[in-house]
Amino acid sequence: RQEASRALALAFGAWSYLMAYAGVTLLFRPAPGIGRELFEAHFLLIEVVGLIGLLRFTSIFPRPLTEPELEPLETLPPVFVPVHRFSVLMRSAGAPVIAGSVVLAILWGWTRISGGALGDAGLSQGMNVVRFGAAGLVVMNLRRAWSYATEGDRDGLTWLLVGLAALFGTLTLVIGGNVLVAVTGFPEPDVAWRPVLLDIGQSLFLGFIALSILDRGRRDPAALLRSTTTVAVVVTGGLFLAAGLEALFDGSLVSGVVFRRGVGTAISFAIVLSTYRSQASLIARILPV
Repeated sequence: RQEASRALALAFGAWSYLMAYAGVTLLFRPAPGIGRELFEAHFLLIEVVGLIGLLRFTSIFPRPLTEPELEPLETLPPVFVPVHRFSVLMRSAGAPVIAGSVVLAILWGWTRISGGALGDAGLSQGMNVVRFGAAGLVVMNLRRAWSYATEGDRDGLTWLLVGLAALFGTLTLVIGGNVLVAVTGFPEPDVAWRPVLLDIGQSLFLGFIALSILDRGRRDPAALLRSTTTVAVVVTGGLFLAAGLEALFDGSLVSGVVFRRGVGTAISFAIVLSTYRSQASLIARILPV
């Protein structure tokens, strides 16, 4: 598993570097000019490198799958076959690197053509799509790994899934919060909630990775996986629903329909609370554990 360990170290190192954004900026940010622009742009490069490492890790952990194991299931609807083929292609060592290079070229190029600073490329909606796409590929890789894992690998994989659920859950919460703030114009709180959330996700990820080695079967990670995934999915969905309702109610989508700011968020909150149990049951049926 040495190659998998190196890929995970690459992903975690990149993520840790991004968590140190404030300190790195304070210590090394150059004076205004081309140097500063390149400095601001390199954070997106680090993030893409981290995603490449994560994709590679989940492609080969706990073992590389064989070609027969990567064939599409007979029950897979034909419309999803291209998605399956693409996910298999992205399991190779070079495909994520090529895809990441294309993403960087497109985002930096589009940002420059649009007249923005290169450092703003990481804040674009296009990069959010890339993040969610990478998260989807990671989930598909781990589901395949689970399907063909030996009994001895199951607990370790489950703890890994819990860690990734926490990590991606905090990331999607940040994205959902960003979308809600951008749509509604809600004032930013005094607490720097973005780095706090991401630091929590990273710390949980470290802890659960450690438990995958140290637990020795004393705890059942399956229940924790279900609850972590449910909270992340439901709350993130609620944030996006709130953003959509706020855009609807302030007249951005339907002219003549205008409510006070915050009504859509309140309705979304009520929907999340009233449907939490049913959503939790659905997610529990979908999860492999």
